Amino acid sequence: MRRGPGNPLGALEIGMAAAEVMEMQTETFKDPADLPVDEFSSDDDSSPGQARRFACDHPGCNAAFSKPCRLEWHIRVHDGDRPYKCDFSGCAASYTRSYHLTRHRAKAHSPKADGPPSSQHQCKVKGCGKFLSSKQLLDRHVVLYHEGRPFGCTSCSKRFKKHQHLKTHEFEHNNVFPYVCPVEHCGKGFFRKQKLDRHVRTHEGYACTVEGCLERFDKWSLLRKHNAAAHRKAHVCAFCKKDFPKLSLLQDHLPTHQNERECTNCPDCQAMLVNTAKAIKQHSSRCPAKKKLEIVCDFPGCGKILTKAGNLARHIKSHKK
Repeated sequence: MRRGPGNPLGALEIGMAAAEVMEMQTETFKDPADLPVDEFSSDDDSSPGQARRFACDHPGCNAAFSKPCRLEWHIRVHDGDRPYKCDFSGCAASYTRSYHLTRHRAKAHSPKADGPPSSQHQCKVKGCGKFLSSKQLLDRHVVLYHEGRPFGCTSCSKRFKKHQHLKTHEFEHNNVFPYVCPVEHCGKGFFRKQKLDRHVRTHEGYACTVEGCLERFDKWSLLRKHNAAAHRKAHVCAFCKKDFPKLSLLQDHLPTHQNERECTNCPDCQAMLVNTAKAIKQHSSRCPAKKKLEIVCDFPGCGKILTKAGNLARHIKSHKK
């Protein structure tokens, strides 16, 4: 799912992640020397352009924060100061922040912690009713699964952002395609309207748009071939009047009329070539000297002779099957 500045879920998840990391650090590292100092070098809750003016002066720690309260929480981790202690009988848990203590009490010592889930964190959306262990998880659940999903399924509780997604989902309940070909005696179904439109054009055909031409084809590729053959635009050379189907071919041809051209010889057959990369490449694929090249397969019991290295590579794969 794409997260950005305008997505409330992104900010919510960042805040939750920061809290989880802070609690993990305070509970796990009893000795400040064991702290991975880089864990607190970023201030996740601050805005991207906000300066981090409050730096930690603990040796070896480069963490900096945009608010003094966050620096104070961070220093407690180095000092081992955990002023917020659980007063529940038999519980020795302690925390650097009051929020962590409050969350601990709600999770570990709630009167209904061992019984059925509390309705305080139950999703109120009609048809859902899911229970979650904290308000943060409930808020995340609402944003992720309900807000911004106006299209609800009438057969189950699922909701969708787009009507097309809903129509595709309904196929699971009724086995009816959301988009069906309207042409008589066809009835072919599709999940996407774009594919239906493409299919309908196969019934209507692709008409030639050249004036006076009444040809019609089932496929776009056939229409293109027709245009290239019947309505080809000729590109004529001004020197020799030779015509070419493509402008690029005419441009390749024009240098042949120059009085002076730089030439080179093929190293294999000594043929004289125009010294251009395209001419050398074209000749390389047709060079008679290379065509006489013989490559023998060295696979035991084979000995087949091939004329191209690429053919040899494909041939060797046939032995490995």
